[in-house]
Amino acid sequence: MTTSSKNLTTPPTTVRFRTVPPALLTLSRVVAAVAGGYALAAAGAIFLAAVLPGSLADSVMAGMQFSFAIHAAAAIWAFSPIPVARVWGWMVLSTAALLGLGWLQPLVARGG
Repeated sequence: MTTSSKNLTTPPTTVRFRTVPPALLTLSRVVAAVAGGYALAAAGAIFLAAVLPGSLADSVMAGMQFSFAIHAAAAIWAFSPIPVARVWGWMVLSTAALLGLGWLQPLVARGG
């Protein structure tokens, strides 16, 4: 048996997957940095306004000021060399957790 006939009869050992074009991956990271970072910063501001001690106005101002740092960190993190699916997953989970905790904390503080 020659090598050419052997190659024709053996099944392929690797499976080829379709790859996502690099432009779409970059666009996804840009959207994660801008929109996802904004959502994460807004959820962080809501959470901090609910949990920080002091007057409501001071807590809201501190939460809003810290949200700029959250948005900058999220934008930097969106372009880190980790898979874009992991970026989106952590951004969505973090936003949902901060939003849920910020929404529930006043209910717990009031006792129901």
